[in-house]
Amino acid sequence: MASRIALVSAMLVAWAWLAFPLLPGVMTWDSFDQLRQARENSYNDWQPPVMARLWRELLPLHDGPGSMLFFHCGMLLAAAALLYTWAASRRYLLAPVFLLLPLLPWVLNFEF
Repeated sequence: MASRIALVSAMLVAWAWLAFPLLPGVMTWDSFDQLRQARENSYNDWQPPVMARLWRELLPLHDGPGSMLFFHCGMLLAAAALLYTWAASRRYLLAPVFLLLPLLPWVLNFEF
């Protein structure tokens, strides 16, 4: 069962990656500042420096917002899979709903 969940999650990450290739829909000033900090390897406390530092580690994958988008999609889908696993282990009938949460329009809107 866990392998099926992992496969579905991987397929959803791949779908998101293809649907929004390497570029998120919108970046705010905050995101641009964090990307600048990550590229320069110089951090301040205006934005969460941990996020900029994480972004620094992801830059070798793609020097731009695509690497952080991929990370965020992965975290969203991993959370959905973990919640599903937790609910299914307790035999909740609505456990599969957790797998649908990342596909809801308002979640997709803010994720990408």
